Amino acid sequence: MRLNSEDTEIFFTLFRAGIWGNLDSSKIHKAHWETIFQLANEQGVPGIVTDAVAKLPTNLRPPKPLFASMLLTVKCIEDDNRKAINIAGKLQWYLHKQGCDTVILKGLGMARNYPNPEHRIAGDIDLLTDLSSEAFDKGRKLLLKIDPNETDVDLKRKHSAYSINGQMVELHGSISGGVNPYIDRYMKDFCDREFSKPPVEWNSPIGMLHLPTYQFDAIYIFAHFFRHFMGAACGMRQLCDWMLFIYQHGNKVNVDLLRKDLERMRLIKAWQVFASITVRYMGMPKEKMLLYDGTGDKKCEAAILAVINANHQLSNLRRKKQLSSSVLQHVSSFCYLLPTYYRNLQVFPKETLYSLKKYISFRLHV
Repeated sequence: MRLNSEDTEIFFTLFRAGIWGNLDSSKIHKAHWETIFQLANEQGVPGIVTDAVAKLPTNLRPPKPLFASMLLTVKCIEDDNRKAINIAGKLQWYLHKQGCDTVILKGLGMARNYPNPEHRIAGDIDLLTDLSSEAFDKGRKLLLKIDPNETDVDLKRKHSAYSINGQMVELHGSISGGVNPYIDRYMKDFCDREFSKPPVEWNSPIGMLHLPTYQFDAIYIFAHFFRHFMGAACGMRQLCDWMLFIYQHGNKVNVDLLRKDLERMRLIKAWQVFASITVRYMGMPKEKMLLYDGTGDKKCEAAILAVINANHQLSNLRRKKQLSSSVLQHVSSFCYLLPTYYRNLQVFPKETLYSLKKYISFRLHV
């Protein structure tokens, strides 16, 4: 697949229509539909793009076999969402009854902000205990009773993973930053402040679920996808989560406190770049984007192209055959990521160097 400006422009036209509902079908001409659909898959937004395609006149839609494939993909996403939210509700209630309260991080909680929540790819279920070692240890022991074969255990980071009814569940007992030393220093104080407050109650389709505070999510959702962006693993889905959270719940966020937190974490410049992306490319009304002032406009094109190209590169990498040596796999992955790190360096030089240093340090200890 070759990315070109026409395909990318059509993709963004469909993306905006899937989110906001307005579709100018005159812009859909000579679409390379296989390319558009592959791009939607790579960016984690096939449901949004398919919703827009369904609004097109019949003569502008993709060939029937491809459109049927798109609809089937969306049906699978819907099924995965129903399964994930049911498991999340049961797990959160099970842990609560045993005296281990959790909040649901990102993922399922963000889906509620979408025009059709079931059309957001579900992904893993992330549960966060309070930040004490005792709470994480208790949650871990309780989940081990359900799945004794936990994986990805890192007691230092207070993280473990489980497969429950075929659904990946991650238990977290801490929150990390990863893109600069200031986030790493301030994150604990930030978390202690926010988790001293009552959680947000979401009356979901399967009952009441607990989510982090709005103030926490305004920072965390952004910092989380920015860390993935620096590691070349951020797609449009992550940006869309943040944008729609701000659109739906920005009026519940203390903007002055948000600015202070971002400045203390040295994230305000990055916030402005991605705020410009949401306004210029994703259709976000600029008056709804918190703190947006246009100072990120100059760098936002380079940043969004980094997102598009990084996921395209990773998609190509996943299609490659597995190499026999784990060392060779790491070298191959690193070589594929070099162009992304180079692009990121043009936009966020300090954060790129910091992230690259941490990536190399981590790989050397594998």
